[in-house]
Amino acid sequence: MKELDRWARVLGAGNDTEALAEIVPLRQRLVTSAARVLWVDKSLRHCPDGDLRLAARQAVQDAVNLWSEVAVVTRKFELHLRGDK
Repeated sequence: MKELDRWARVLGAGNDTEALAEIVPLRQRLVTSAARVLWVDKSLRHCPDGDLRLAARQAVQDAVNLWSEVAVVTRKFELHLRGDK
């Protein structure tokens, strides 16, 4: 699968197992980042600058979306490793 081959190169991995070993800590760092962005969003909840509140809320959504997309790639590697298509 060409998509997974490209991902493996990005992750510096030679096979599915190595790719998963790289992507799991990446996902954990994304969870940590999302939690920090959420903390900022909550801190700015009563900020008088509506644009800033909107930007903070968008940052939370972007962080969650990024984690979700990486989760999809993780699942593809897991399926490929098992031999499922």
